[in-house]
Amino acid sequence: MSLTAPIPLGITAADLAPADLRSSDFDWTGFSISFSDSTTHPRFQPGYDALWDEFGDKGEMEQHAVIEQRMSWMPERPVARHAMLYEMVVVMHDDQLAAVRDHTAIVDLANPHEPVTVHLSHLLVMPRYRGNGLAGWMRALPIRAARECLGRAKQAPRPITLVAEMEPADPAHPDRFKRLIAYEKVGFVKVDPSVIHYLQPDFRAASAIDAAGGAQPIPLSLVVRRVKREDESIVQAREIKSIVASLYTLYGQSFREQDMTPNRASLATYPPDATPIALVPPSRIG
Repeated sequence: MSLTAPIPLGITAADLAPADLRSSDFDWTGFSISFSDSTTHPRFQPGYDALWDEFGDKGEMEQHAVIEQRMSWMPERPVARHAMLYEMVVVMHDDQLAAVRDHTAIVDLANPHEPVTVHLSHLLVMPRYRGNGLAGWMRALPIRAARECLGRAKQAPRPITLVAEMEPADPAHPDRFKRLIAYEKVGFVKVDPSVIHYLQPDFRAASAIDAAGGAQPIPLSLVVRRVKREDESIVQAREIKSIVASLYTLYGQSFREQDMTPNRASLATYPPDATPIALVPPSRIG
């Protein structure tokens, strides 16, 4: 599906992050947006190649086969009591690639009162299109996927939480610190890592994991935008557990169950459901 329109399909200026409201004046003339739902979509390969060129050498981009598997997920066919919808969004300006992002909406069907989790995988705005408001819309587009996933799973509307997995703040790593500051400026907050010890799965090949004696999960922080709740500074542990369980359901479709065991076991270390968890600035150290 593609379109050329004043505003991207499925979201409005009201969906922009508070600090991204200036993007509401962005002129979409000449831009087209494609929501790739298959690796055969004509815009998929240019988008994937751009993400691979940016993130592949850093070990931060999934192989083509993993993306193809994710595109086969259908909210109408839940997995482990979760409805999932992956999409890649490619924005073209005339014949030039302007921006691309991918993400997965995950609906926890066992807990209908919990928000939809949208896992933010990658975002790339090409240099010539930075600083003009396009990035703000790209940050908001995952909200569309959340709503579509809910609708196709025949669920009532729910709050939406956008989630990025980020390395700890460290001024010794200026690129990392700069990225955290960028998220912070547009209203994202960090789940207090001194209380929630989130672990990303071990992304190494199975042979490397076995040679090392087992999976070694990676400690990361959860950086979130709780849509329409950006001014709240506290979240209950129950909501964080639902988010993490949703992420592990996503990863569990691509990783061996034995390699996910340490991650799933870590949930037992989280505080009781009603425990208030602080939401702190992403750039906060420690």
